[in-house]
Amino acid sequence: MPLVLLALIFPAELHSVACMRWLFGPIVVHLFCISLAVAESADIEGALRDLKDPNVSSDGRLAALHELKFSLDPRIPEAVLPVLQDEGSSVRAWAARTVGSRWWQIPRERAGDFVKALRKISESEELRESSMGLRGIGLLQRDYGSSSFARSPDKRWVIYERFSCPCLLDTRNLTEELLGCQPDDDGDGESRGCGFSPIYNRSTVSESVFWHPGSKMVACSTGFTRYGAGILIWRHGKGVVDLESADAGEVLRAAGFDLSDGSFWLDAKGWRGDVLEFEGMFPDGSPFDSCRLGWDSRTGKINIISAVPAAGAQMGQ
Repeated sequence: MPLVLLALIFPAELHSVACMRWLFGPIVVHLFCISLAVAESADIEGALRDLKDPNVSSDGRLAALHELKFSLDPRIPEAVLPVLQDEGSSVRAWAARTVGSRWWQIPRERAGDFVKALRKISESEELRESSMGLRGIGLLQRDYGSSSFARSPDKRWVIYERFSCPCLLDTRNLTEELLGCQPDDDGDGESRGCGFSPIYNRSTVSESVFWHPGSKMVACSTGFTRYGAGILIWRHGKGVVDLESADAGEVLRAAGFDLSDGSFWLDAKGWRGDVLEFEGMFPDGSPFDSCRLGWDSRTGKINIISAVPAAGAQMGQ
């Protein structure tokens, strides 16, 4: 039976290589993986051609940039360099993102040409475009002072956005770690972010990230998206804690508050000692005049700092 037909019959199962090996045997799995690699290679080659073809529209170049999103092909930076001058703002923003995310592939002797092109983008009135321009310049020049970055007090660590996740950069060895990245639900083998996209919330990275004064912990507000509605906390040597609105909701309900009117998300406000303070944000109208909670890094527990019901709000049972 052709593999394409089998994929239609077993769409979910085929996303598991182990299950494929059980169903079809190692040789068929090997051939299937080769066919996927060939198809991916063809997609990359086509996208690179579209970026270089002057007859391709801005929409076509934008589609090509999306196609290259997860590729680390070393030809991408040079192919994208002319696209930084595209007539479309969205294309320029995506081109700047593409270049910045591959800063380590660009030789130092070539960085000047990229920075020059990114400089014009960074001066745009469009927040998304200017943020990506500043991001690319900072990564290429190892200068993390702009609002596209949040640097730890001791200057060792830097947070910037990549794949809708906080990307933690260690400036001592220039290694990176994506925080909160998870497998995608559609089973295509790619990963999805945690909703950390400050520019889509009309904010900046520096406004959405809160470093502990000791530089060993950092909190990142992920904003309200279908992928996340909470706060990611990274602790050096201890990994990541994912605070979700459901966690805070349990604490509030246990204290007798009625949260049945709608969803809410968490907005980090800063550290007070070893306690991260945050507020509950209610898009459909808050049942509180104020609602501030704290996450204690020593115990891992959430406590209510202040929760004053709004006029007419009902307490739960």
